[in-house]
Amino acid sequence: MPTSAAQPCLSLPSLLLPLLLGLTGVTGEELTVTQPKRVLATAGEAVTLPCVMSSLQPLGPTQWFRGTGPNRQLVYSFKGGLDPIRLFPRVRNVTDSTKRGNLDFSIRIINITLADDDTYFCVKFTKGSPDDVEFKSGVGTQVTVSTKPSAIMLLGPTARTTPGQTVNFTCESHGFFPRDVTLKWFKNGNELPALQTKVVPPGNSISYNISSRTQVLLTPEDVHSKIICVVAHITLRDSLLATANLSEIIRVPPTLELTRFPVEGNQVNITCQVKKFYPKSLQLTWLENGSVSQIDSALIPIEDRDGTYSLKSWTLVNSSAYKEDMLTCQVVHDGQPAVSINKAQKVTTPLKDQGTESTSGPCLELWTPLLLFGGLLLGLKVLLVVGVSVIYVYRKQRA
Repeated sequence: MPTSAAQPCLSLPSLLLPLLLGLTGVTGEELTVTQPKRVLATAGEAVTLPCVMSSLQPLGPTQWFRGTGPNRQLVYSFKGGLDPIRLFPRVRNVTDSTKRGNLDFSIRIINITLADDDTYFCVKFTKGSPDDVEFKSGVGTQVTVSTKPSAIMLLGPTARTTPGQTVNFTCESHGFFPRDVTLKWFKNGNELPALQTKVVPPGNSISYNISSRTQVLLTPEDVHSKIICVVAHITLRDSLLATANLSEIIRVPPTLELTRFPVEGNQVNITCQVKKFYPKSLQLTWLENGSVSQIDSALIPIEDRDGTYSLKSWTLVNSSAYKEDMLTCQVVHDGQPAVSINKAQKVTTPLKDQGTESTSGPCLELWTPLLLFGGLLLGLKVLLVVGVSVIYVYRKQRA
């Protein structure tokens, strides 16, 4: 009877190898290290660099490097036994690398600066003796650090200007990256043309500056007007704004008007109206025949709806016989040269003789037309009587 061939006896290691391979997840697939090609960061903030492994095998630590070649810089190491906070004070691991089955080796760099702009590599090592051996590296993540524009500097005229003049405003912002930026001008919500807008330097740089200019023709209604410069950039959630109030650079000269009207007795009221001026700093002086007669320093201007101011001042003048006075209202506005308006106060009515009542001035002018009208009526009556008398005499003679 034939005997069966003896079956070979398998060793214990050969039996355990497939089991161990299944438990460790090594199925013959190549390890992949996944990281993004580019990450945008804003200076002063934190940036996360993702890195995910497809497997824990082979055994060994994961490390992050900045740059490549022999001069590359170690940024962070997940190797046990190190003090990462002391060695890498600006870098933190995003997940708990000690957790069983962890495949996420992402890191976060805090307080990013322009100097951190570079390419970062997530690298898998295998255990070696004495040193670990690089096994697999990610493609590298380019960290592009963007910088916010500085606060806007809005420059305008240094001295006040009158309506009808054209004034220039300049808007500047510095130290931003990337280069793409927009700048717009507005006056009371209406867009103004931007003149000579420049972004410098023209070529590649880690930082850029922008400047722009606009022109504004002032009008008397510009006391409440505002000029706004707006800068928009990818790093900003809200655009930067800077505002210039035209009230700070405009001067609206006053217009003067002098009126007069008689009051009781021999007095005349002379009123000086100062209209539509800005700012409200103003001094008013009355002059009589060139000499100061009254200084109104306590006058309170009234603000008009357009933001300009107006005020009134008056003085009483005593009329005298055969005398002519030159009255002048003089105004000094906001430290500018004085402007004035004057009127001759002439009285042609003689004074009343002491102890004698006389009709003069307005009374005489009132009675003159009445006397003329009465004389006309009297003349008509005389003509009528004469006519009737002539007819009567004529008829009597005929009879």
